[in-house]
Amino acid sequence: MSKLVLSLRGGFGSRIINLVSAKIFTRHLGCELEFIWPPDLEECACPVELLYEGLSPRLTPVDPGASSLHLEDSRGDSIKIIEKALVEGRDVYFSTFYCLMQPSDMACEIFDQKMYEEVARLKPTPQVLQDVRQLPRGVIGLQIRRQDHWRNTRYSPLSLFTRLMDWYCEKDPNTLFYLSTDSLTVGPFLRRRYGSRLLQTEQTYHRDSPEGVRAALAEILTLAQTERLYRCNTGCFAHLVHLISRRPATRVALRTAITDYFLCPEDRRHDVLMHWDQKNHVWQPRTQSSNSLGLKIETLRYIAWTKFVTSDFYQRWPFHKGNVSKKDVT
Repeated sequence: MSKLVLSLRGGFGSRIINLVSAKIFTRHLGCELEFIWPPDLEECACPVELLYEGLSPRLTPVDPGASSLHLEDSRGDSIKIIEKALVEGRDVYFSTFYCLMQPSDMACEIFDQKMYEEVARLKPTPQVLQDVRQLPRGVIGLQIRRQDHWRNTRYSPLSLFTRLMDWYCEKDPNTLFYLSTDSLTVGPFLRRRYGSRLLQTEQTYHRDSPEGVRAALAEILTLAQTERLYRCNTGCFAHLVHLISRRPATRVALRTAITDYFLCPEDRRHDVLMHWDQKNHVWQPRTQSSNSLGLKIETLRYIAWTKFVTSDFYQRWPFHKGNVSKKDVT
């Protein structure tokens, strides 16, 4: 029997969603599945055993000289290549940040249903469950990602969420909102504006500590209790909430927002030139190997652009054109 060895990289949400889809994929093909959960202080510093019961990662390293197929997820046809190799009886080692592994002959509706069922089988540890907040019925969920996620900061400005919340309050002044955010400023601003109607769990969700990742899972399970979730432009955090709750998760973004993570050259250039300074909570220019005048000018331009996008002026500007309208909440 052929075997898929899946090396999971990236953040917690993308790892879990990728693992769940790989379970469906290998079960459908009749193959074995092993997964590697490498520690990563920048992306996900928590071992999976501290998050879920019954998930056991492979501990022995993969032999790079083995005859199995070794593949990165940078290729668009990765799934077809993996599927063909496994069907032929070859073992596959697949290292990925995020790749939904849907079998080629499985309909999307069936795959989605199996994703719901597979996520429902996951059992969070008691340490995670004890931090899950119990919410009243009818609460509206808000997931506002900031800090190191440039694309959500750019494409999902804060004013789109306040406009949405105002519509709900106009419909029912007693509407309650539950806010999930990694920002130090979003919560206080919304609390001043909406008072006791805003619910929030005061904790940090930093990826660089086991406690932070565990708190993020508890936050996901709390958000899954909301009646409806309004999320930022991209991210696996909200997708996992949707898979758990099976309730709507609506993207809140500019009409011009680009959902493909790598499609916009300007955003990709931002990744190259800028990095998030977690200690000081600010975007900083990366150290460049070249000190050419052109690169210095370009970096200064991106610094100015970054400061503008993260400023209160841009984030709270009330005339942004979003993809959600008032009729969506009435």
